[in-house]
Amino acid sequence: AWKGETLAEYWDLADRIFDWSAEGFDGPNLILDDGGDATLLVHKGVEFEKAGAVPDAVAGDSEEYRVVLETLRRSLARDPQR
Repeated sequence: AWKGETLAEYWDLADRIFDWSAEGFDGPNLILDDGGDATLLVHKGVEFEKAGAVPDAVAGDSEEYRVVLETLRRSLARDPQR
């Protein structure tokens, strides 16, 4: 995180913590998530993966939740089994 970071930048970086594609790396055995953002991405990602699609934002959704939906949409488009 940095001063002036946009919501899109923040959530893009949050999504990157789940990129475990480095050769020889099987992934972590623990995720420390003090604010719940990573937990939100995991649970919503699983939910939308099972549903087969990330839903569109609806009236009343916050700007931040709209960015979260778009982040998950891009993430699942890159790798549907992520």
